[in-house]
Amino acid sequence: TSTRERMSQFTSVCEEAMKRKRIRNMVNVICCYGDVMADKHNQSLGYLVPLRCSCPGPVRLDFSDSDSFTVGRGLECTFVLPEQMFEEEENLNHNKISRVHFQLSVLDGNLLLSNKSMNGTYINGSIIVDEQPLKLEDTISVLNPSFDILKLQK
Repeated sequence: TSTRERMSQFTSVCEEAMKRKRIRNMVNVICCYGDVMADKHNQSLGYLVPLRCSCPGPVRLDFSDSDSFTVGRGLECTFVLPEQMFEEEENLNHNKISRVHFQLSVLDGNLLLSNKSMNGTYINGSIIVDEQPLKLEDTISVLNPSFDILKLQK
């Protein structure tokens, strides 16, 4: 796809995110809706929604240039978790997040979450030892099963 087409898609995703934010009356959350696409399978897998703090704008999860999408505190990650996400939690510090805490990838049209941290990654409160499919409405937590940071939505 051309740069112009990508910008048009990005603009549409941003407009849709703000529309959904208004409809759901979300407070203190920026909807980082990103169209999760597996270009190999041409199948939309959903949207990631941050559940804490204001994130630095919409984040498009794009698997067209890479087979994985990494999340953590390291600058090498596709999505770097902001320090502000941890300010309200006294016992959960940003420095406890691994440089690459978890990775999202696509296998046979399914979204998979791979744990890359010894400090804990959870789906719906259950710890992920290695790799697990991520389904719509699943909630991703880090460091503690109740510290929800992201949710997968349609």
